[in-house]
Amino acid sequence: MMLTLISPILLWLTFRDIKSHRVPNNGLLLLFLISLAYAVTQGHPWHQHLVATGFVLIASGFAYIFLGLGMGDIKFLIILTLLVIPTGIARYYCFFGCFSLSAFFHVIVSTRCDLTRNISIPLAPSLSIATVMVLFL
Repeated sequence: MMLTLISPILLWLTFRDIKSHRVPNNGLLLLFLISLAYAVTQGHPWHQHLVATGFVLIASGFAYIFLGLGMGDIKFLIILTLLVIPTGIARYYCFFGCFSLSAFFHVIVSTRCDLTRNISIPLAPSLSIATVMVLFL
């Protein structure tokens, strides 16, 4: 059910990030509100999600400072961790594994196997693919 609610938003955020290298705040707000409404009505395990969100916030803060991760991607990841991705370590491993593989594939395609190039990579497509994979499995 959650996947059908957020799929159009994920698709829209993906295309916007590919086109402009920006994750629009109004799309993130819409994703947050729909996910929050779904979480409240379904008895969301808040404690587990808050702990996971804390870890993701620390890791993404380091990625922002040292690797140039965009704030839109961080906000997107925080919303997904707090409200969308089901709890359980296996689900988080699946999410980050799918995210890593799709981001790596995106980097290879974008750089045309020339990894010495310095280009900006939109991460919303990889985050969206990983979210769909985790919710679908």
